[in-house]
Amino acid sequence: MGVNNRYMSLWPLPGGWKNYLETLSLILSKIRESKLTLDELAKLIGDTFKCNPEWIREALRICILYTSLARVEDGLLYLTEDGRKFLDTKDRRIVLDHLCQNIWGVRGMLHWLRRQPMTSKELFEKFRELGASWKKDFQVRYRLTWLMALGIIDEERGRYHLTESGLEYLKTWEPMLPPKHEAAQAITGKPSHGEIVDVVCKLGEMLGFYVRRENLTPDGIYRCDVTWRDYEGHRPLKIFEVELSSNVDLALSRLTHAYDVWGSERLYLIVGDEGDTERARSLVEPRVKGAFARIADKLRIVGWIDIYAVYESLRRKEELIRDLAKR
Repeated sequence: MGVNNRYMSLWPLPGGWKNYLETLSLILSKIRESKLTLDELAKLIGDTFKCNPEWIREALRICILYTSLARVEDGLLYLTEDGRKFLDTKDRRIVLDHLCQNIWGVRGMLHWLRRQPMTSKELFEKFRELGASWKKDFQVRYRLTWLMALGIIDEERGRYHLTESGLEYLKTWEPMLPPKHEAAQAITGKPSHGEIVDVVCKLGEMLGFYVRRENLTPDGIYRCDVTWRDYEGHRPLKIFEVELSSNVDLALSRLTHAYDVWGSERLYLIVGDEGDTERARSLVEPRVKGAFARIADKLRIVGWIDIYAVYESLRRKEELIRDLAKR
């Protein structure tokens, strides 16, 4: 998970960075052609490129699922709408948008390179200042190679700079947010993803639940923001996903998969604004055939403001509430 955003890890694809998009298209086409599990797809791609399937599995998990180009339903892989769109159009902007939305530091890196060309070492130091715990610069290099594959940046004499396409892409970001922790709080006063997760964890502990943060599903496919249990060995009773961007589809995919493997009693999608709330409701509440219909009666969509209001209200009587919640 990210320091304040989504995922800290990015991963390369087999075949070399110049062929990332070709490899991505191959992977997505295999998903569209056949009903495959993640392990089956990893073996298929591993055999094609003569790579370790375990390595490929991690690459698929991060580059395909975490970027919301595919989803898992009943253990099988399916393309999302954007995954299908990229496969049909080869529009690089689709992949770039999802990298910026879901992978921590991509937006910040582009913002820094907009100001001046930088070396990978300089970028690594920037990320360290923001709280990245990386010991080596592999994650920086993975981000750089993906952005080069997308034609957004280029390298000259060891320094990376934005291309014309990169400059045009950044024009759509105006007004540009500062990259510090990639959080809107600096301008809007809104809490970051990590801060909301902290509050959900504290709220669960206050109410007597056993709380886990960044809880991996048993099959290792998704990582849920927060789970609440009755006790340590119990299945999660309540699962929380915080989604502050417009990419509610990925959060709903995580919650649906978590419900499939755990059978949790309640699912919560915490969103950043009214627009996201309405979009999530339009995806789930209508009881029509679709990917998320089966969780409609389990899901509650709430704004972060409501979560904060409950926490602040209970915090005033925290000692008494903790005592009352003891079992």
